[in-house]
Amino acid sequence: MCGRGGHYWLARWSCRSKAFPGNVHKILNLVHQGDEVVIEWKFNAIHNGEFSGIPPTGRTVNLPGGSVYTVAGRQITRGNLYFHGPTLMEQLKAASYRVQSV
Repeated sequence: MCGRGGHYWLARWSCRSKAFPGNVHKILNLVHQGDEVVIEWKFNAIHNGEFSGIPPTGRTVNLPGGSVYTVAGRQITRGNLYFHGPTLMEQLKAASYRVQSV
């Protein structure tokens, strides 16, 4: 299972890379102040492997998102990744996922 155990981010990245091989992250904006770094990015890929129980669809994904990191020395000590899950599932046209109106 992806994302469990002591190497959480490494496991998550490995699973994402298998689901979306050859993926490209384009940095749209990067801002830093003190020990904080904020990155606005766009993830582009083709869904060619299982992802969150969804079999490969061959569909293209263009997903905007952002990351916030705290850096101490040359080490990332904290990191958060943000993206809109319903947008990803909509682009994959995941039959078992229904976008709800708010």
